[in-house]
Amino acid sequence: MIARPEAPETFGSEAVPLASLLVMDLPAADDGELPTGLGVAVLPAAAPAALRERAERLRGTAPGTVLAVTEHAAGQGVTPSPAALGAVDDPEATRRLGLALGDLLAACGIEVLLGPRLDVATHPAARCGTHALGDEPDLVARQARALLSGVREPGIAVCVQGAPGAGSLGPGDTAVPLDRDALEADHLVPWELAAWADAVMPDPLAVPALGPGPAALGAWMPALLEEIGTARFHGLLVAGDVPRAAAEAGIDLAAAAVAALRAGAHLLHVPDPAAARAVIAGLDAAVQTGELNPALLEARHREAAERIASLRARRRWLPTPDVPAAEAALAEAGAALAARAIGLRRARLTPGEVAVLDLRSRPEAPDALPRALAAHGLAVVTDPAWQAPPPGAAPVLVLTALGAADPAEDARLRELLAARPDTIVVHTGRAETAPPAPHRVLAHGPGEAMMRAAVTALLAAPPE
Repeated sequence: MIARPEAPETFGSEAVPLASLLVMDLPAADDGELPTGLGVAVLPAAAPAALRERAERLRGTAPGTVLAVTEHAAGQGVTPSPAALGAVDDPEATRRLGLALGDLLAACGIEVLLGPRLDVATHPAARCGTHALGDEPDLVARQARALLSGVREPGIAVCVQGAPGAGSLGPGDTAVPLDRDALEADHLVPWELAAWADAVMPDPLAVPALGPGPAALGAWMPALLEEIGTARFHGLLVAGDVPRAAAEAGIDLAAAAVAALRAGAHLLHVPDPAAARAVIAGLDAAVQTGELNPALLEARHREAAERIASLRARRRWLPTPDVPAAEAALAEAGAALAARAIGLRRARLTPGEVAVLDLRSRPEAPDALPRALAAHGLAVVTDPAWQAPPPGAAPVLVLTALGAADPAEDARLRELLAARPDTIVVHTGRAETAPPAPHRVLAHGPGEAMMRAAVTALLAAPPE
């Protein structure tokens, strides 16, 4: 059962729950706490049948709460990475993928997709990695527009994410270092799409050239959307990850929540129930001390409620797809795009035993490649202690992510290639960071869909 606070904090004469201003990530287990009157619940990744089951339970206990999933969680295991979509760059195929994804979300009872990201990955080892659609502004805009169009067709709302210039950050960077001219040249074009999105969730990232404070809290962000948009922005503005934004700005959580609402945010994203309770308490205290006018809270709630009602009306008269059929359609569309994205260089596998070694400093989806190999009947041998399997042993696949941008990964790969030049490098990061190995697979992402496509391509490759 979902625990509920008995006396939710409220504001104004209409006693509207402060939780209605929150977008909260739900825990993986159903016994997490759901504040009464929660505005938006973000469900964790799950198989479609389980996702639908949980959505139905929430619909019964919290009918007013909007249900959302992240782009990463939606269609988990079957959708290609954003980087793969950009590598193929077929807008019509991306639109069809979005349509299939929207159908599956509708079948599962989900109302909002948090994504795509509008980051332009101009840094070779960009922090956004393969979650970015590409490294050119027109490419990102083209692909984001196609995906957005497809997902919205079955009535699913789309909340684009990111921050202008976020794709210019490397692994150790904390703020966007670019001036306004550089941002306009390489990073702002995709944000023109915000006018056509249902919602925008800016990251808690500082962009000094555009204004003070992180994008999630700064009044400059909604002003920028109005300035560069091809039409007026009428969607929801969601302050992304308010606790992180507070840390970025050097203020407490309550002050960050107040700042976001004053800057124009309709909703505040928090990562867990504890942060939700802290924000609710902070907003209540701010109202009690006079720091925050209850009329502003009521205005934000009213605007959000009107826009959410408009979003929900889109699906009211549309049929609900069948979960198995929608799942199969998405799997087919995803597999086709993933296969087109894979790039091979003198790389081939034959049935039999294969050794797998993960060289990545921060492995993501570490079991995806072994599972993909096993699904094709290959006997997988792994050992984290390996430095270099002996010559003449089973074929070796190694996973990389950053290449030379990660000195530890690069050093281990050089040692391995010296001992086993026939090693096949499966690069899961951005193509720009791929090591110059003689036998290589560009997978454009570490997830299940990309690993399955990589293994299929390796087994189908002709002999040299």
